[in-house]
Amino acid sequence: MQHQLKIDSRNLRLIMSGRKTFEIINNDKDFKEGDIIEFVEINPPGRTHSIRIGYVITLEHEPNLVVLSLLKEEK
Repeated sequence: MQHQLKIDSRNLRLIMSGRKTFEIINNDKDFKEGDIIEFVEINPPGRTHSIRIGYVITLEHEPNLVVLSLLKEEK
């Protein structure tokens, strides 16, 4: 499944460079291992970057939040 998420420029740059390898997010989209996230830059708008989810971890004390591992850019 493919998801589209808005992201600020700083975090998009970190993900694109490979320095940011995870995202903590509300699991309102039922994220699964192997899903694709297309990050869409919001400020300034323009760039996009697609990446595959490696694993999903539910936080014990915050069941609506998950940690998503970000694997690599989709070609």
